[in-house]
Amino acid sequence: MENINTCNNCKSSDYKVIYKKNMAQAHQIVKCNTCGLMYAYPLHIDHTKKYWEGSSNTPIKMPLFSEQFEKMLDMKEKIQVSDYLSSIKHVERLLPVKGNALEIGSSRGYFLHELEKRGWKITGLEPTDTRREEAKRIFGFDLIPDKLEDTSFLDNSFDAIFMFHVIEHVLNPSFTISLLYRFLKPGGILVIETPTYDSLPYKVLRHRERSIRCYGHFTFFTKKTLKIMLEKSGFTTVRHDRVGRTLTFERLFWNISVIFKSELIDSILEKISRIGNIRQFKIYLNMGDMQRIYCRK
Repeated sequence: MENINTCNNCKSSDYKVIYKKNMAQAHQIVKCNTCGLMYAYPLHIDHTKKYWEGSSNTPIKMPLFSEQFEKMLDMKEKIQVSDYLSSIKHVERLLPVKGNALEIGSSRGYFLHELEKRGWKITGLEPTDTRREEAKRIFGFDLIPDKLEDTSFLDNSFDAIFMFHVIEHVLNPSFTISLLYRFLKPGGILVIETPTYDSLPYKVLRHRERSIRCYGHFTFFTKKTLKIMLEKSGFTTVRHDRVGRTLTFERLFWNISVIFKSELIDSILEKISRIGNIRQFKIYLNMGDMQRIYCRK
């Protein structure tokens, strides 16, 4: 087990507590007084696991529709591929040819499939056994089960690297970014998408904001702190957007349930969800709470 007690960005141990343990999530959340990075601390990590997980002995009220979470997650990945397609188009404008592309956190392989259809040579990393098996079943992909630091990738291997909603889950994001820099070819493009905590939803909801309540999120970036960390590793920022997402009403109701943890609100959402097939209706939302950054090596 390891306890990380310094800022992953600037290595300062000078911080202030933003949210005490079990206020936003299972871990206490602090903010670096030097660079402004927010992160979970203290955080105890089991190095025998394939990927980092938060843990809590505190009873957790399960959100609405939690029993269908894996089904919702699969649907989420299917429909959000359309939201990620713009990232491929931007990368293709920035690169002269389609070459080797790596996706970290490929899950069931939906985004990799789109890359492959457009002529990219694809490689995917996915530590979760069940999702890797699904990628094999659906698309025939043999995804790599290793963490990035355990792979045998050679330096300068990839023309483009995509990482959607992964960087907030890793223990040492600055080290991960340094590896991405090594594995990317000179002139190559890195795309990272993650929540951003300089958004209006976060300023209004604070500790109730959905992404900060996720027990598997350990680092909480603003646009400024993410850009600083990437540029410290040698990357040059090419483009930095606030992006939205497509989701079903079922997933939207689940998110609202996570935010408020209210039996009354859950009851109202449950009644609304019974109207026709509204749970499967889709909606596109851009609340400014997600960021996507494009960087060149």
